[in-house]
Amino acid sequence: MDFSADDLFNFYDKIPTLENVDTRVFLDKITIYLSHVVDNAYINGVYRTKCSDEELDELIDQVTEFYHSKNKQFHWSVTEKDPSILSQKLQERGFKEAVDAKIMVFELSDEKIKQFKDTFSQFVNPKIEIRRDRYKTMYSNEVIEMIATGFNDPNTDIVRDTTKQQEESEKLGGGIFHQYIAYLKKTIIGWGALMEVEGAELNMLSGAVTLEEHRKKGVYSAILAKRIEVSKKQGKKAVVITADVNTSAPILERYGFENAGTIKEFVINQAKKRSESKIKQTNREY
Repeated sequence: MDFSADDLFNFYDKIPTLENVDTRVFLDKITIYLSHVVDNAYINGVYRTKCSDEELDELIDQVTEFYHSKNKQFHWSVTEKDPSILSQKLQERGFKEAVDAKIMVFELSDEKIKQFKDTFSQFVNPKIEIRRDRYKTMYSNEVIEMIATGFNDPNTDIVRDTTKQQEESEKLGGGIFHQYIAYLKKTIIGWGALMEVEGAELNMLSGAVTLEEHRKKGVYSAILAKRIEVSKKQGKKAVVITADVNTSAPILERYGFENAGTIKEFVINQAKKRSESKIKQTNREY
């Protein structure tokens, strides 16, 4: 499948922008997201930069001032489709790299699905049960605490922020979120999410984690398989993931996912900024 970072951004472009946010000064040069309900450096951010090298200094300053005026933390995504000196310019202004990921795509053809199942059968634990739910169960302390523990972070605020943002996005027609919870003997041991957008040929696999003591036992694979199965039934042509280069990317390559580009995320050192490790948690596959 011929897939690139442009296809991922075309997917993002199908998500309606939030109402009552004055982004007109930036719309011809960048694509941004600003949540009304959460202050989170991963959720709020710049997803595409379309300007000349000469315009970057002024643009970065304008965007930084815009988010600060809204009292919001934010990140800046950088791919090979953006100006080549963007990363350098961001670092010169105090931004630090917080995420290093690959844009990975899996074509939902019959041949690729068969190859996936052949590989998956070697790792699956038949005792693992995967249940699908809209985000109702997300509010249960058991699920929230499991996700935070899986990300090795006792602070559950990031999980609650993500839930609020997803509800906000759904209300605005910006996609439907589903979660997949892994159970072993009625104990929650893993979690993953999927976002579908009306009119898009892709589904975005957004976030997955397994408790450390249950890793390398087929839990992640089972959550992944379930989301691929659902996407295929929906008639989607592919699923896409932004995968951490050190954790999930090698697993996904083994299952037949193809690298369609890289994406780095930079955050500025703000007084209220959470640690870079927490920024990674919202949608990375672990």
